[in-house]
Amino acid sequence: MLFKNIIQKIIDNRGKSVKNSSEKGLRIIQSFLVKNTRYPKNLSKAKILDFKEIKKFIRDNLNKNDLLISTCGNIGCVTLAPEKSCVIQTVIGFRFIDSISPLYMFYYFASNTHILTNLNIGPQDLQ
Repeated sequence: MLFKNIIQKIIDNRGKSVKNSSEKGLRIIQSFLVKNTRYPKNLSKAKILDFKEIKKFIRDNLNKNDLLISTCGNIGCVTLAPEKSCVIQTVIGFRFIDSISPLYMFYYFASNTHILTNLNIGPQDLQ
């Protein structure tokens, strides 16, 4: 089965950046938090994006357990979204069809990081 056949949605907000953190809104899962752990550690260091800003320029939000892949810095590292949140710039999220376990996909890619680091593709190549 091809990877693109098990994806329900690609969450890609690349090209967007946030300078300041808000007190209320959604956490931004940035590449420094994506380190092949089931869920990101140190979420207290994550910026918060204000709900008004989210409506302005975030195309899609993450749901809990969407698979996240870092495309910069920790290239090829994966984690799962710990809660409803969002990604910008250097992290892409994948939501799988119901018959595919996000936890299985996390463990698959976390134990095969070389597969991702050897690829030089964007989400447009998966469709």
